Amino acid sequence: MCPVRRWVRSYKIHGWKGIERKQKKYTTKFKLNVIQYTKEHNLSAQEALYKFNLGSHSTVTNWIQQYDEGGISSLSKKKRGRTPSMKVIQKSKK
Repeated sequence: MCPVRRWVRSYKIHGWKGIERKQKKYTTKFKLNVIQYTKEHNLSAQEALYKFNLGSHSTVTNWIQQYDEGGISSLSKKKRGRTPSMKVIQKSKK
């Protein structure tokens, strides 16, 4: 579905909130609720996107895949970015 049609559909379902910039961080509890609702009601990722006003259907797909592979713990927030390779030694100032 093209972005404009997605925006129109989101607007029809959620009003202005449907086309505002979406939240980037979600709690583990929210992710679990989305997954459970999606599975119980046999929704597609696209349908769950509109039901929960998420930014992308791939978000739902990723959460379901993570949950299926690693359970609830795989949905928790993880630190992102590169881990430091060396400890920084501070020089003491005199």
